Amino acid sequence: MKRILIFLSFILISLSSCTGKSAVVETKSEKEHMDIAVFLYRNDDHFINTLKEAIEETAVKNEKDWGKGTYSFTYFNGKNQNEIQINQIKEAISSGADVLAINIVERGSAKKIIDMAKEADVPIVFFNRQPIDVDMARWDKLYYVGLDGIQSGEMQGEIVADYWNEHPEMDKNGDGILQYIMLQGQYNHQDTILRTKYSIETIKKAGIAVEELAKETANWQRLEADSIITTLLGVYGDRIELIISNNDMMALGAKDAIARRDKEVYIPTVGVDGTSPAIEALEKGELIGTVFNDAKKQGEMVARLSYYLAKGIDPASDLENLESGTYYWIDYEKIEAKKEVVLPVTQKSKIEDVSAQNIEESSETD
Repeated sequence: MKRILIFLSFILISLSSCTGKSAVVETKSEKEHMDIAVFLYRNDDHFINTLKEAIEETAVKNEKDWGKGTYSFTYFNGKNQNEIQINQIKEAISSGADVLAINIVERGSAKKIIDMAKEADVPIVFFNRQPIDVDMARWDKLYYVGLDGIQSGEMQGEIVADYWNEHPEMDKNGDGILQYIMLQGQYNHQDTILRTKYSIETIKKAGIAVEELAKETANWQRLEADSIITTLLGVYGDRIELIISNNDMMALGAKDAIARRDKEVYIPTVGVDGTSPAIEALEKGELIGTVFNDAKKQGEMVARLSYYLAKGIDPASDLENLESGTYYWIDYEKIEAKKEVVLPVTQKSKIEDVSAQNIEESSETD
């Protein structure tokens, strides 16, 4: 019997030295406290802060079921700098984080982050910024919570097409072509690419001819958009018939620039996110529409997924619509302005003159 015990001890020691891990491993469900590390690309983004608040609210709301004091969510500000976020993730892994919830700064860094997490066997819930499919297929403990950027772009296009058809005065120069400016979010973000592409494709599919006057990157930021539109107003002036923005904050920045230049000038502008400041602007007739991006739902699902993974629970056992066991998609909702926008008299007179001229030309050719 003694020889058998010695032999078993030898096997355990050998296994430990081969794997580099202790032969006796504490399972996630046995841990007294679970730490979920949440990484934000920056902490001064209105939408991301709303999402963060939803994570916090979900954690508090579920204390009774999840066990108060048995888990914590720790937040990190990446300051929109890739190197800072990478170092924060390394630190969290080395400190024993059970799950990483990541709003990635640069999608190109996903592989490096995944490799680090995989080596330490720490699951990842990516959110809001989707790594490419190749990276998401690298490991079976990767998840994503977000919305389909194609859908948001299509809805923006529908809002614009509806407005164009209902408001002939939108065609300021009467040429039958919609002249627009595109305000883009962060370079290489999936929503920047997809919203830009599909908003215009949808407008074209509605039978509307378009002309792009300018396409500028404002990195989701209101102040950057304000500065860009201030410059473009000086270049294009009355030629601008529409501003399409990849998000609400840039749309509001455009509105700020327009109002500061001339409060009597109205340029139809559309955004995405359905943030409270944008809804307020919509009600005042300052925007023609937005597309609701449910930050609270995203935050709730990030919290729930992270908790399940920390506990070692298969998320698919509780969450419906988990595509391929990896992706949790949330639908956008279209919000269009209900308030009638009254154009300034000077702008109306220009339109009436152009319309009258078109009628005369049409009569001559008939």
